[in-house]
Amino acid sequence: MTNAPDPAPPSPEPRPPSSLWIVFALTAVSLVLVMAIAAATMYLTWQHPGLATPITTAGSVVGGCVAIVGLIVAVARR
Repeated sequence: MTNAPDPAPPSPEPRPPSSLWIVFALTAVSLVLVMAIAAATMYLTWQHPGLATPITTAGSVVGGCVAIVGLIVAVARR
């Protein structure tokens, strides 16, 4: 009487390739985009001082929304 051979262990799931250059490029592009938006906002405020309050309010609202979304994502990952 012969025993059946043991089945092969399951192979690990393939992971998508992650390159350090992709992360660096994404970070660099994001940084340049944020700096361009900040420069445009500063120029607009300099040329039209009456817009300083609405721009500050809009920035605060966007910042609050980003913080809330970040909190929701952090809680959802737990």
